[in-house]
Amino acid sequence: MVAPAVLAAPAGLAYVEAIEPWPERDPTTTMGSTSLMARTMILPGVLRYQGEVAKTVSTVKALGFTLDTALIEKICGLVATFEKQTDALEKVMAHHAGSVTKEAAHLCDVVLPAMKELRKTSDTLEGLVAHDLWGIPQYEDMLFIK
Repeated sequence: MVAPAVLAAPAGLAYVEAIEPWPERDPTTTMGSTSLMARTMILPGVLRYQGEVAKTVSTVKALGFTLDTALIEKICGLVATFEKQTDALEKVMAHHAGSVTKEAAHLCDVVLPAMKELRKTSDTLEGLVAHDLWGIPQYEDMLFIK
């Protein structure tokens, strides 16, 4: 499959038109697996971390101490956003334009921005979630072998 950025270029569009008929999009490709990765690799660890933080907040409050709840509120908001963005990505990925040119435009104009928004939220969550609960290798894991 050709990358969306390539498809957006005039030369890329000419290439895309040359491969008619447009093949069905394989859900296991990078673009199709983004929402699958979000649901099966990122979200489970985020939800476990959310539960741990919520339990800690409850325990500390039950002991009679005052605790800032900004972290759990931020995590809850990001989880809700992440789930909505994943749903939205799945919806736009299910769209089939019918022609190569329209499909390429849809991928560039609709799918790629949805992926970028999901990525932005994921990056924010990555900075909050405990390292051992994050479901995919982090940059430091890839740079420094432990």
